[in-house]
Amino acid sequence: MKRYQYNFYIFLFIWLISSLFACSESNPEADDIIKDLEVEAGINTFSLTIILSDKLNGETFPADIQHLCSLSKWKCKTLTVAGLLRLGPNKYYPYNCISELDLSGSFQKSEAMLTQMVDRQVTAYLSTTKLTDYHSLLLPNDSTWNIKALSQTYIDNTTDSVFFFSNSSTPSVIQSGSRMYPVYTDIKGLRKEIDELICKGYETVSVFYDHSSLNSSGSTITTTNPTLKGKHAGDTCIRYSKYEKLHDGMGGFIRGNLIDSNSADCGYVFAARLAGDTCVNGSKYQKVHNGKGGFKIGRLLERNSRGCGFTFPARGTSAAGFICYKGSKFAKIHNGKGSFIRGRLIEANSSACGSGGTDIRCFTKSEPKCEKDSKGNYTGRKVQSCYNKSGRMIRTIVLAKCDLDCRCFEN
Repeated sequence: MKRYQYNFYIFLFIWLISSLFACSESNPEADDIIKDLEVEAGINTFSLTIILSDKLNGETFPADIQHLCSLSKWKCKTLTVAGLLRLGPNKYYPYNCISELDLSGSFQKSEAMLTQMVDRQVTAYLSTTKLTDYHSLLLPNDSTWNIKALSQTYIDNTTDSVFFFSNSSTPSVIQSGSRMYPVYTDIKGLRKEIDELICKGYETVSVFYDHSSLNSSGSTITTTNPTLKGKHAGDTCIRYSKYEKLHDGMGGFIRGNLIDSNSADCGYVFAARLAGDTCVNGSKYQKVHNGKGGFKIGRLLERNSRGCGFTFPARGTSAAGFICYKGSKFAKIHNGKGSFIRGRLIEANSSACGSGGTDIRCFTKSEPKCEKDSKGNYTGRKVQSCYNKSGRMIRTIVLAKCDLDCRCFEN
């Protein structure tokens, strides 16, 4: 018999979950209205399930339930996509469904006017809807209904943030398994707590509106303090973003600070594509996504780039080495453009430049190459070394002018 009851409750839970979103997800019109409310009026919509463990009385819904389902403008603007779940008959009813709103012709209005229009329609809906339209909400509990088991199954399996509300002052805390929940007696205070979550990005909430039947059927009641609110409990993913996971002080968790907006741990896949350019040691390179959330260096775009802060030595400043010209040695001077010019005469008919009785005829030549300075940077010249018959280099022949990537233009 116990095996049969367990399977029954698992089946019931699957049915409940499939029913909870019937109002908002199966109706494309409702989805469009939700999108318009968020974009045009800045209203955050969220799924609210009000769980009833006993019948309701009267012709209209209690003011507490109406307040939970109304438009709130406390911290940010929030509006419920609400549903009523009656435990026992296990009936789920859409209540204050978004698709009931008439927003035709409203998008030429300001955000404030649109918000006022929504508020007026929601208030009218809540105040005029009759309990007689919801037959099972008026039925008294049957002795065969195991409300405790149904409630516990729901709490154990839901991913919603769960709250308890009561018009009485005791108990102050309900313990369900290892989790503890405060019992709210002020409906405005409860709605503020819910709004606090919704304004931080949470999307689904469940409220046990009358917990007395859960208590009377044997749930443990305790006043022990749960883990302090705000204590770190790891991290959690919301879509592709990773956030801190914090205890909410009620046995559950809340979202903390953002850790990574596009986290690979949360399933985000980075595309390997260009991401602009970047500077390395004064030269400009492609900046490329590495597919892991970071970047890598691509091909060289411009060596010694002015855009990367590189500046050539000023014209007229001395450079290392010397320049030979017609057998004489001259000081080597920067021209301010990455190349060199002759400076003052150091030695006429210099042996270092092939003079002084040595053979200054060019007997062999080296392979043409791009000239580099003492730091390994291209000078902007394509040169060829000239050697005499004894193998001594007697001069350098400039073959072409080049840019700083050694792309040359023949003389």
